[in-house]
Amino acid sequence: MSNNQKDLDLEFKKAELKRKQLENRKFEAEVRSLELDVELKAQVQEFEVEKAKAEALKQQAIAKRESSRSNWLMVWVVFFTGVVTWLDNVVALIKKIFGF
Repeated sequence: MSNNQKDLDLEFKKAELKRKQLENRKFEAEVRSLELDVELKAQVQEFEVEKAKAEALKQQAIAKRESSRSNWLMVWVVFFTGVVTWLDNVVALIKKIFGF
C-alpha cells in the first residue's frame, strides 16, 4: 500500500471513530434525558401527593372549625335557654310573692 492509501485509511478510521464517539454521546444524552424525565415525573408525583395531603389537612381544619362553631352555638343556645328559663322562674316567683 502506498502512503496515500495508508493516510486515507487512517483518516477514514479517525472519522469512523469520531462518528462512533458522537453516536455514543448522543446515546448517553438520550439516556440522561430519560433519567431526568423519570426523575421529573417522580418529583411531580411527590408534589401531587403533598398537594393532596395539604388539601386534606385544609378540609380537616375547615371541618374542625365548623364543628367548633356549632359547638359554641349550642353552648350559647343552652345558656340563653337557661337564662330565659331562670327569668321565667323569677317572674313567676315575683308574681307569687306579690300575688299577681
